[in-house]
Amino acid sequence: MAGWILVIGADSRENWALGRGAGIWATKKSHPFRKDDLLFFWQAGGAGLIANAVALSDSVPSRDYDYDTLPWPDRWDDSEEPPREVYKSIVEMRVLQETAPLAMSWSAVASTLGFKGGANTAPVQFGEGSAELAASWFRPDVAHPKLTVEFGSRTARVHRAKPDEDADDPFDDVVVAVLSPPRTIDPEVVGEA
Repeated sequence: MAGWILVIGADSRENWALGRGAGIWATKKSHPFRKDDLLFFWQAGGAGLIANAVALSDSVPSRDYDYDTLPWPDRWDDSEEPPREVYKSIVEMRVLQETAPLAMSWSAVASTLGFKGGANTAPVQFGEGSAELAASWFRPDVAHPKLTVEFGSRTARVHRAKPDEDADDPFDDVVVAVLSPPRTIDPEVVGEA
């Protein structure tokens, strides 16, 4: 199981609602998503991480998919004749949680999860340990009780960047993420959350 951060363009925020509702995501370049990979969605334009999901299938190239059924109105590049397919890799997904944007910069997320590259290089892939850490940012039951601090309606949760099972105190070196309580999305509900 790998983890991936996928970017929702600042000028195409509606694509998240359409993809979430259809249980599908697509990228403009080919990527080898695998069934059970964890997918994390970054809203560009100053927002941050907003959701996590699990891949229900390996990615499929657009030529092997019923492309006309994709939910996004921008799926065709009409500047060419005949129109060209915009998306190259398609993956079925189930959204696990969705939240107000996590207050972490791209560079903090990259440093914590151990990958290089800016949001313009996304999707970005990282290993299983980092994927589990990123998933914990969306789970309120994972935070260590003494390391959770309330700030009004927002919460600061503390996580280790790299778990060390041999450490006397597994919370010696930590990374802080400020977030609102996540909302769990019912996979049976389609449409706006």
